[in-house]
Amino acid sequence: MEDSLLRVLKKFLLVVIGSGLLSNALYIHGLAYYEGYIDRLGFEYSFFPLPSTDVLFWTYYASRELGASSIVAITQFKLPILLITVVSVYLLSRIWMESSKKKVNSQLKAPKKNNIKLFKKIYRFKVKHKLIFYSVYIPIRWLILKEQSLIAFFASYFFLVFLLFLPVFLFIWVYFPMIGFEHGKSVAESRIEFYKSNLCGDKNDYWSECVTFKTKHLKSYNSPDQVIGRLILKKGNFVGVYTKKGPVVFTLPTNYYLETTKNINFKKTEIE
Repeated sequence: MEDSLLRVLKKFLLVVIGSGLLSNALYIHGLAYYEGYIDRLGFEYSFFPLPSTDVLFWTYYASRELGASSIVAITQFKLPILLITVVSVYLLSRIWMESSKKKVNSQLKAPKKNNIKLFKKIYRFKVKHKLIFYSVYIPIRWLILKEQSLIAFFASYFFLVFLLFLPVFLFIWVYFPMIGFEHGKSVAESRIEFYKSNLCGDKNDYWSECVTFKTKHLKSYNSPDQVIGRLILKKGNFVGVYTKKGPVVFTLPTNYYLETTKNINFKKTEIE
Protein backbone atom coordinates (compact mmCIF):
# COMPACT_ATOMS: atom_id res chain seq x y z
CA MET A 1 0.00 0.00 0.00
CA GLU A 2 2.79 2.41 0.90
CA ASP A 3 4.71 1.66 -2.30
CA SER A 4 1.60 2.18 -4.42
CA LEU A 5 0.92 5.52 -2.76
CA LEU A 6 4.46 6.69 -3.38
CA ARG A 7 4.26 5.72 -7.05
CA VAL A 8 0.92 7.50 -7.44
CA LEU A 9 2.25 10.70 -5.89
CA LYS A 10 5.35 10.64 -8.06
CA LYS A 11 3.32 10.08 -11.22
CA PHE A 12 0.99 12.87 -10.20
CA LEU A 13 3.93 15.28 -9.98
CA LEU A 14 5.17 14.13 -13.38
CA VAL A 15 1.73 14.60 -14.95
CA VAL A 16 1.33 18.12 -13.56
CA ILE A 17 4.82 19.21 -14.63
CA GLY A 18 5.08 17.36 -17.93
CA SER A 19 1.58 17.97 -19.28
CA GLY A 20 2.01 21.72 -19.63
CA LEU A 21 -0.64 22.35 -16.99
CA LEU A 22 1.82 24.28 -14.86
CA SER A 23 2.85 26.60 -17.69
CA ASN A 24 -0.80 27.19 -18.62
CA ALA A 25 -1.58 27.99 -15.00
CA LEU A 26 1.19 30.60 -14.94
CA TYR A 27 -0.14 32.09 -18.18
CA ILE A 28 -3.66 32.36 -16.77
CA HIS A 29 -2.37 33.87 -13.55
CA GLY A 30 -0.39 36.54 -15.43
CA LEU A 31 -3.37 37.53 -17.58
CA ALA A 32 -5.77 37.64 -14.63
CA TYR A 33 -3.21 39.55 -12.58
CA TYR A 34 -2.99 42.23 -15.28
CA GLU A 35 -6.78 42.58 -15.45
CA GLY A 36 -7.08 42.92 -11.67
CA TYR A 37 -4.17 45.34 -11.51
CA ILE A 38 -5.46 47.86 -14.06
CA ASP A 39 -9.05 47.42 -12.87
CA ARG A 40 -8.13 48.53 -9.35
CA LEU A 41 -6.10 51.44 -10.73
CA GLY A 42 -9.25 52.57 -12.53
CA PHE A 43 -8.46 51.74 -16.17
CA GLU A 44 -10.75 49.93 -18.57
CA TYR A 45 -9.37 46.66 -19.98
CA SER A 46 -11.10 47.27 -23.33
CA PHE A 47 -8.88 50.30 -23.93
CA PHE A 48 -5.71 48.41 -23.00
CA PRO A 49 -6.12 44.73 -23.93
CA LEU A 50 -3.11 42.57 -23.20
CA PRO A 51 -1.55 40.86 -26.25
CA SER A 52 -0.45 37.27 -25.82
CA THR A 53 3.19 38.25 -26.32
CA ASP A 54 3.12 40.40 -23.17
CA VAL A 55 1.42 37.89 -20.88
CA LEU A 56 4.73 36.27 -19.89
CA PHE A 57 6.06 39.66 -18.76
CA TRP A 58 3.06 40.18 -16.50
CA THR A 59 3.43 36.61 -15.25
CA TYR A 60 6.98 37.46 -14.24
CA TYR A 61 5.81 40.72 -12.71
CA ALA A 62 3.15 38.86 -10.70
CA SER A 63 5.68 36.27 -9.51
CA ARG A 64 8.07 39.05 -8.50
CA GLU A 65 5.36 40.74 -6.46
CA LEU A 66 4.45 37.38 -4.96
CA GLY A 67 8.09 36.84 -4.03
CA ALA A 68 8.29 40.26 -2.42
CA SER A 69 5.11 39.53 -0.46
CA SER A 70 6.57 36.20 0.63
CA ILE A 71 9.70 37.93 1.93
CA VAL A 72 7.56 40.35 3.90
CA ALA A 73 5.51 37.47 5.28
CA ILE A 74 8.66 35.58 6.26
CA THR A 75 10.00 38.60 8.11
CA GLN A 76 6.72 38.91 10.00
CA PHE A 77 6.18 35.20 10.67
CA LYS A 78 9.72 33.85 10.49
CA LEU A 79 9.52 30.56 12.32
CA PRO A 80 6.11 29.18 11.12
CA ILE A 81 6.71 29.89 7.40
CA LEU A 82 10.28 28.61 7.53
CA LEU A 83 9.11 25.38 9.14
CA ILE A 84 6.31 24.91 6.60
CA THR A 85 8.73 25.47 3.70
CA VAL A 86 11.34 23.08 5.07
CA VAL A 87 8.77 20.37 5.84
CA SER A 88 7.15 20.69 2.38
CA VAL A 89 10.48 20.41 0.56
CA TYR A 90 11.52 17.49 2.75
CA LEU A 91 8.29 15.57 2.16
CA LEU A 92 8.40 16.04 -1.61
CA SER A 93 12.06 14.98 -1.69
CA ARG A 94 11.38 11.90 0.41
CA ILE A 95 8.41 10.88 -1.74
CA TRP A 96 10.52 11.18 -4.88
CA MET A 97 13.49 9.32 -3.43
CA GLU A 98 11.45 6.52 -1.89
CA SER A 99 9.42 5.91 -5.03
CA SER A 100 12.59 5.81 -7.12
CA LYS A 101 14.32 3.46 -4.66
CA LYS A 102 11.36 1.07 -4.56
CA LYS A 103 11.25 0.94 -8.32
CA VAL A 104 14.98 0.22 -8.63
CA ASN A 105 14.83 -2.52 -5.97
CA SER A 106 11.88 -4.20 -7.67
CA GLN A 107 13.75 -4.18 -10.97
CA LEU A 108 16.85 -5.69 -9.37
CA LYS A 109 14.87 -8.46 -7.68
CA ALA A 110 12.88 -9.33 -10.78
CA PRO A 111 14.35 -12.41 -12.51
CA LYS A 112 15.70 -11.82 -15.99
CA LYS A 113 14.77 -14.40 -18.62
CA ASN A 114 16.83 -14.26 -21.78
CA ASN A 115 15.64 -16.17 -24.79
CA ILE A 116 18.94 -17.03 -26.45
CA LYS A 117 17.39 -18.54 -29.58
CA LEU A 118 15.22 -15.49 -30.12
CA PHE A 119 18.19 -13.20 -29.69
CA LYS A 120 20.19 -15.20 -32.24
CA LYS A 121 17.41 -14.97 -34.81
CA ILE A 122 17.07 -11.26 -34.21
CA TYR A 123 20.81 -10.79 -34.53
CA ARG A 124 20.93 -12.69 -37.86
CA PHE A 125 18.02 -10.68 -39.15
CA LYS A 126 19.76 -7.49 -38.04
CA VAL A 127 22.94 -8.44 -39.95
CA LYS A 128 21.09 -9.30 -43.18
CA HIS A 129 18.45 -6.56 -43.11
CA LYS A 130 19.81 -3.59 -41.19
CA LEU A 131 17.48 -1.03 -42.73
CA ILE A 132 14.35 -3.03 -41.95
CA PHE A 133 15.63 -3.85 -38.49
CA TYR A 134 16.22 -0.24 -37.46
CA SER A 135 13.01 1.06 -39.06
CA VAL A 136 10.61 -1.65 -37.83
CA TYR A 137 12.00 -3.70 -34.98
CA ILE A 138 13.19 -0.91 -32.68
CA PRO A 139 9.85 0.99 -32.67
CA ILE A 140 7.91 -2.24 -32.12
CA ARG A 141 10.25 -3.34 -29.34
CA TRP A 142 9.92 0.05 -27.65
CA LEU A 143 6.14 0.01 -28.00
CA ILE A 144 5.47 -3.53 -26.82
CA LEU A 145 8.25 -4.54 -24.43
CA LYS A 146 8.90 -1.30 -22.60
CA GLU A 147 6.81 0.25 -19.86
CA GLN A 148 6.22 3.27 -22.05
CA SER A 149 3.84 1.35 -24.35
CA LEU A 150 0.43 2.89 -24.96
CA ILE A 151 -1.46 0.21 -23.03
CA ALA A 152 0.81 0.52 -20.00
CA PHE A 153 0.61 4.30 -20.15
CA PHE A 154 -3.17 4.47 -20.12
CA ALA A 155 -3.43 1.73 -17.50
CA SER A 156 -0.97 3.37 -15.11
CA TYR A 157 -2.21 6.95 -15.57
CA PHE A 158 -5.95 6.31 -15.73
CA PHE A 159 -6.40 6.92 -12.01
CA LEU A 160 -4.35 10.12 -12.11
CA VAL A 161 -6.03 11.61 -15.15
CA PHE A 162 -9.65 11.05 -14.14
CA LEU A 163 -9.51 11.23 -10.34
CA LEU A 164 -6.63 13.60 -9.57
CA PHE A 165 -5.60 15.46 -12.71
CA LEU A 166 -9.14 16.47 -13.74
CA PRO A 167 -9.99 18.27 -10.45
CA VAL A 168 -6.68 20.14 -10.61
CA PHE A 169 -7.42 21.07 -14.22
CA LEU A 170 -10.86 22.42 -13.28
CA PHE A 171 -9.40 24.34 -10.35
CA ILE A 172 -6.83 26.06 -12.56
CA TRP A 173 -9.25 27.01 -15.32
CA VAL A 174 -12.15 28.06 -13.06
CA TYR A 175 -10.69 29.37 -9.80
CA PHE A 176 -7.12 30.27 -10.70
CA PRO A 177 -8.14 33.38 -12.70
CA MET A 178 -9.99 34.65 -9.62
CA ILE A 179 -6.84 34.21 -7.55
CA GLY A 180 -4.75 36.12 -10.13
CA PHE A 181 -7.36 38.87 -10.39
CA GLU A 182 -7.45 39.40 -6.63
CA HIS A 183 -3.65 39.28 -6.50
CA GLY A 184 -3.45 42.07 -9.08
CA LYS A 185 -6.00 44.15 -7.19
CA SER A 186 -4.10 43.81 -3.91
CA VAL A 187 -0.83 44.92 -5.55
CA ALA A 188 -2.59 47.86 -7.22
CA GLU A 189 -4.02 48.83 -3.84
CA SER A 190 -0.52 49.13 -2.42
CA ARG A 191 0.58 51.13 -5.48
CA ILE A 192 -2.28 53.58 -4.97
CA GLU A 193 -1.20 54.10 -1.36
CA PHE A 194 2.33 54.77 -2.61
CA TYR A 195 1.14 57.23 -5.27
CA LYS A 196 -0.74 59.29 -2.68
CA SER A 197 2.55 60.60 -1.29
CA ASN A 198 5.11 59.63 -3.96
CA LEU A 199 3.34 59.95 -7.29
CA CYS A 200 6.41 61.25 -9.12
CA GLY A 201 8.92 59.10 -7.23
CA ASP A 202 10.30 58.54 -3.74
CA LYS A 203 13.61 59.60 -2.21
CA ASN A 204 15.52 56.95 -4.19
CA ASP A 205 14.39 58.22 -7.63
CA TYR A 206 16.66 60.94 -9.00
CA TRP A 207 14.47 61.70 -12.02
CA SER A 208 10.77 62.40 -11.82
CA GLU A 209 8.49 59.53 -12.85
CA CYS A 210 5.72 61.94 -13.88
CA VAL A 211 5.06 63.01 -17.45
CA THR A 212 3.23 66.06 -18.80
CA PHE A 213 0.76 65.92 -21.69
CA LYS A 214 -0.73 68.94 -23.41
CA THR A 215 -4.42 68.37 -24.06
CA LYS A 216 -5.39 71.31 -26.25
CA HIS A 217 -6.42 68.84 -28.97
CA LEU A 218 -9.16 67.60 -26.61
CA LYS A 219 -10.89 70.91 -25.92
CA SER A 220 -14.23 69.52 -27.07
CA TYR A 221 -14.17 67.28 -23.97
CA ASN A 222 -13.69 70.24 -21.59
CA SER A 223 -10.30 68.82 -20.66
CA PRO A 224 -7.66 70.80 -18.72
CA ASP A 225 -4.79 72.44 -20.55
CA GLN A 226 -2.40 69.70 -19.47
CA VAL A 227 -2.31 66.39 -17.60
CA ILE A 228 0.53 65.60 -15.20
CA GLY A 229 0.93 62.16 -13.74
CA ARG A 230 2.59 58.76 -13.91
CA LEU A 231 2.23 56.96 -17.23
CA ILE A 232 0.78 53.53 -16.47
CA LEU A 233 -0.52 52.11 -19.77
CA LYS A 234 -0.16 52.75 -23.50
CA LYS A 235 -1.99 51.04 -26.36
CA GLY A 236 -1.78 52.61 -29.79
CA ASN A 237 -2.51 56.31 -29.33
CA PHE A 238 -4.37 55.67 -26.07
CA VAL A 239 -2.53 56.36 -22.80
CA GLY A 240 -3.54 55.75 -19.22
CA VAL A 241 -2.08 58.22 -16.72
CA TYR A 242 -2.49 58.11 -12.96
CA THR A 243 -2.74 61.66 -11.60
CA LYS A 244 -3.25 63.13 -8.14
CA LYS A 245 -6.98 63.11 -8.82
CA GLY A 246 -7.00 59.55 -10.12
CA PRO A 247 -6.83 57.68 -13.45
CA VAL A 248 -7.15 59.55 -16.76
CA VAL A 249 -7.40 58.04 -20.25
CA PHE A 250 -6.95 60.10 -23.44
CA THR A 251 -5.38 60.00 -26.89
CA LEU A 252 -1.90 61.29 -27.56
CA PRO A 253 -1.43 64.51 -29.49
CA THR A 254 0.13 64.43 -32.93
CA ASN A 255 3.41 65.89 -31.65
CA TYR A 256 4.84 65.28 -28.22
CA TYR A 257 7.89 66.61 -26.38
CA LEU A 258 9.12 65.52 -22.92
CA GLU A 259 11.79 67.17 -20.80
CA THR A 260 12.48 65.05 -17.75
CA THR A 261 12.91 66.97 -14.50
CA LYS A 262 14.57 66.09 -11.22
CA ASN A 263 12.43 64.45 -8.56
CA ILE A 264 11.76 66.90 -5.72
CA ASN A 265 11.58 64.02 -3.24
CA PHE A 266 15.06 62.75 -4.08
CA LYS A 267 17.49 62.79 -1.17
CA LYS A 268 21.24 62.38 -1.68
CA THR A 269 23.03 59.75 0.37
CA GLU A 270 25.99 60.49 2.59
CA ILE A 271 28.37 58.89 0.05
CA GLU A 272 27.20 61.23 -2.70
